[in-house]
Amino acid sequence: MTKRNITPEQKQDAARLKAIYESTKNEYKAQGKPLSQEIIAHHFNWTQGAVGHYLNGKIALNLDAAIKFAEFFDVPVADFSPSLARQLGGDNFDVVGVSNFKKAPILNYVQAGNFREYFDDAIVEEGYPYDAGEHGEYCFWVRIEGDSMEPDFKSGDMVLINTDRQPVAGNCVIALKDGCKETTFKRWRPRGFDEKTGTEYFQLVPSNENYPIIDSRFTPFSVCGVAVNHSKSLV
Repeated sequence: MTKRNITPEQKQDAARLKAIYESTKNEYKAQGKPLSQEIIAHHFNWTQGAVGHYLNGKIALNLDAAIKFAEFFDVPVADFSPSLARQLGGDNFDVVGVSNFKKAPILNYVQAGNFREYFDDAIVEEGYPYDAGEHGEYCFWVRIEGDSMEPDFKSGDMVLINTDRQPVAGNCVIALKDGCKETTFKRWRPRGFDEKTGTEYFQLVPSNENYPIIDSRFTPFSVCGVAVNHSKSLV
């Protein structure tokens, strides 16, 4: 098995998490209750080895594991991993009410460029956590492909889409081309009414000026959902 490289920051996360584990274990003991890695593993439906690897810094914590540990120990994620807490709550590290977190399905790549066809089997992964209390129940993640939304969004970035929210000027949206299964990711802009037809029209605007604006008068489309969260790599 290939050894995973653990950064110093991730080792510190593991050390803080293990300290929380040991402290909680002592509290349980004082109350006459048992606590062990095996008990935690059973609670998470993991192996004991996986729990031990996280606590001892053999493998790095990910967001899903951090949320599980935070729920189990009843502490904010920031108490042991400030970097993962930033992904959950921005600069506010008091990540409480973690029961609001749920997993949204991850859909296949959505083109940040021209319209691109999507497929009925577009769900490619089980899900990725998000705060349903803040962003709503009806959400899905998409991965962005292409460079038309750079520098705001890069290829590979993940964006959380709320399908209930109605767009307002400046929102980023997933749009579906009328009459086919082609989608794109752009910034939505209402333009008023066409002088000749009297029909209200809208535009999909790229961040990258090298790409054209898509105008609903010439390329009819509908909005499938509004972007409410952006997850991206920092390196």
